[in-house]
Amino acid sequence: MATAEPAAPPAASPKTAKPGADPAAAAASQDGALTVAALANKYRAEFEQTFEALRARALKLQADAPQLIQETQANVEPYKQDFITTVQATGDVTTPPGVILSTLSWATVLVLFSTVASFASGYLFAPILGLAIGGAGALVLALGALPAYSYYTLNQDIAASASDVTIRFRLLAAAVIQGLLVGFILQNSYLSGAPIASLILGVAAAAYPFAAEKFGGNRQMLLGASVGSAVGVTLVLGLLSGYLTLPYLLLSALYGGVTAVTLQYMYKNVTAETKQVELVARIRTCKDFYEILQVDKNASEDDIKRAYKKLALQLHPDKCRAPHSTEAFSALGSAYDVLSNEEKRHRYDMYGNEEAAPARQRQHHHHRHGDGYFQYDYSHGFQSDFTPEEIFNMFFGGVFPDEVVRRQRNQQFRRHFRPRPEEEEEEGVEAENGGGRYMLIIILVAIFMSYITPFLNSLSAPPFSLRQNSDYPIRRDTANLRVPYFVQRDFMEHYSTEIRKIDKKVEEDYTYQLRVECYKEQQQKENMIYRARLFGDAELLKRGQQYNMPSCRKLEELYAAG
Repeated sequence: MATAEPAAPPAASPKTAKPGADPAAAAASQDGALTVAALANKYRAEFEQTFEALRARALKLQADAPQLIQETQANVEPYKQDFITTVQATGDVTTPPGVILSTLSWATVLVLFSTVASFASGYLFAPILGLAIGGAGALVLALGALPAYSYYTLNQDIAASASDVTIRFRLLAAAVIQGLLVGFILQNSYLSGAPIASLILGVAAAAYPFAAEKFGGNRQMLLGASVGSAVGVTLVLGLLSGYLTLPYLLLSALYGGVTAVTLQYMYKNVTAETKQVELVARIRTCKDFYEILQVDKNASEDDIKRAYKKLALQLHPDKCRAPHSTEAFSALGSAYDVLSNEEKRHRYDMYGNEEAAPARQRQHHHHRHGDGYFQYDYSHGFQSDFTPEEIFNMFFGGVFPDEVVRRQRNQQFRRHFRPRPEEEEEEGVEAENGGGRYMLIIILVAIFMSYITPFLNSLSAPPFSLRQNSDYPIRRDTANLRVPYFVQRDFMEHYSTEIRKIDKKVEEDYTYQLRVECYKEQQQKENMIYRARLFGDAELLKRGQQYNMPSCRKLEELYAAG
């Protein structure tokens, strides 16, 4: 009986097969190697694609950068020129002192509430804010998100004719939130004896009526007297309290400058609003279209276009917020619509408003209803082919957004078909909110003054050092953990009232420094042990296991003592 020959073992690759190795395991190993290689190639290809995309974006950004810079400069330039023109204005002013007094007084209240909230946050709410948002989050909210949101919502309230009480409440809430955030940011600040911003605004508000009574409309004297008095009082208080340091002087000058710029903007806005009110009142009392456009009956088409362009830019309700501005703008549009059309102008010159009497009776824009309601007839009976906003957009190519046009059109519709008592109420709110536009300035002043203080910390030397040197020769120990630190010779003259705050900061800095050093020591120890085991070095392993970590030991002692 013949014996069967044993089956030949499967062929294996010399790189993967070993004598006695399991064929299935070898195949699985080979498949795994191929899978890993495929994944590596895939990831490498994706990385290369991502890198190329980023490089392409960088090149595109580099190519577009000059154009972007030019566009940004072009957009910023008008605001820059407006700021320069406003600040450099020296002409006489006609702003009522009461408006300035009320505005600065309200700014004083806002900054005062913000300051109180800042102190409360630093001592009471700092732990909560630290867990909720952290220092970086508070900085972003205080310097960016909150000012932007406040400015946006305030504009929305003014556009919606919100009540003055609502606007003031929103501003006060924003000031308090700003104070809480700033207090959290400044809890470790060393700037002692900073001037109180609300004091400067308050003194300026109190001094302004006296300056107005003495100097009348002289802008330079008004600014000098009110702002100079505020800064002078602040400097005297700094001298008496012993805090007349360089940061104190700079902050006093800065707060005074902000107050002066605020006054300049108020002069500009109040003057512009006064002119707008006068212009609206003039148009609403005009008897014919030529009087509205301020042209004679022989005016050419170009004269009419120039007159319309000049007045339309002043009266568009998105720019002019004087009471009845919508009616005046509608009257202006009707005047241009009639006088720019040869046929309509001829009929108007021939018959005037008398021809329009039957048309007026057919329209809803009656002069008087049974309840005594008066509505200005802006069309003088002529049916316009376009709305005033459409005329404006055709003439100027759509200077203002369509959303604004639609909003104004809806406001016009509601205004013309509203009973008299409601209209009077709306007009009262609109007139009252004339001061709302100054609140835009006030909130920017309040926010700016509340968080500008920490950025002057860099101008003064730190009050302590953890290492002794020629500038910090005097040793002190913290009251709680007995951490040594070193101060300047005049330390007690400037920081005698802030010892607890500085002790806390010393312990925080010292603890942080120990944590950093302890981490380095742990990394060094683990690295020595890893290398010793990798290379089988018994001596290195022993040294690694016995590696001294003094910072970690001090940190443990510190935690045990705390």
